[in-house]
Amino acid sequence: MRKSRRALALTAAAACLAAATLYSPPAGGSTPKPRAGERAVVGHTLPKTRASAALEYWTPARMKAARPYPALARAGAPDAVAPASQPSGSPRSIAGSAPPGETVDVAASQSPAGPSPMGYSYPFPFTRTNVLTNYKVYPWKAVGKLFFVQNGGSFVCSGSAVQNAPGTKVVVWTAGHCVSDGAGHFDSQAVFVPAYKNGSAPFGQFPATGLFTTSAWHTSGDLRYDLGAIRVGKNANGQTLYSKTGKLGFAYNQSRVQHWNSFGYPAASPFNGQLMINCQGSHAVDDGSFGAPATIGIGCDMTGGSSGGPWILRFGTQNLVNGLNSYGYNTQPLAMYSPYFDSTANAVRCDAADCP
Repeated sequence: MRKSRRALALTAAAACLAAATLYSPPAGGSTPKPRAGERAVVGHTLPKTRASAALEYWTPARMKAARPYPALARAGAPDAVAPASQPSGSPRSIAGSAPPGETVDVAASQSPAGPSPMGYSYPFPFTRTNVLTNYKVYPWKAVGKLFFVQNGGSFVCSGSAVQNAPGTKVVVWTAGHCVSDGAGHFDSQAVFVPAYKNGSAPFGQFPATGLFTTSAWHTSGDLRYDLGAIRVGKNANGQTLYSKTGKLGFAYNQSRVQHWNSFGYPAASPFNGQLMINCQGSHAVDDGSFGAPATIGIGCDMTGGSSGGPWILRFGTQNLVNGLNSYGYNTQPLAMYSPYFDSTANAVRCDAADCP
């Protein structure tokens, strides 16, 4: 029997955890954009004046005071009985690329246990390290911290510069709950700070010019579709994000049995949000609690603030974003779950990138 859905999200008035099952129509300016065979994508375009205002808003003091977005936590345990659905199309991937003039030379290590078709029993195997020196080198520097205002509260999540091909806009990938509250309201004052460390922004801040997620997340808080993308403008020096950080690749409709490097900026105890954290873990379980497509769980103990951080396949070679830090269970502090990346994930990315 499937467990009842009790995902927790942020309330507007108290800025505390509440059930993420609220329903309301999309906020003004949000237009669902359906694609054949895919969930609708909702986009919210921001005027240039809003982007400039966001850069002015996020002073060092406000960044320091921003709170980690509360981890979406569920009671009970994952429902591993329901079968995982098949991919919604052929496996696709677009490799990442370093900034102009830079090369990629990374040998990614593996965690103690590799991918297993049978999965693992909790606690799932993983390793965790602090990224202390490589945070300004590609592909690490494509990961960063996301600052935003949601329902009047100032929060932090994580994100990454991701492939825009065949589109033309510059895109940051993150969780749906880091761009929308799941009850029909988009964020404001969003900026992305790549390679953030101890309050520094070595490549500047990149303001949001558009916010994108699935209608299933935006209006219903559906964790199967907790997918988000942000179209960003230039930093205060007139530089593009890709010119400073390069871009990670993107993969969808892949096998569920994979090994990932997961990144983020966990800020809730015992972390402080000042360092990039890397978990390495393999497919451990498929969570069918919400129906198909089942979400995917790996071992990782990152906390609130890490939401939206990328799960990267073939780290150091193709650098393919293929998952994200989305939610966990109160009974599993050493596990992290992500939506399965099918064609809907690519639809969100492509709408943000303005693909033809």
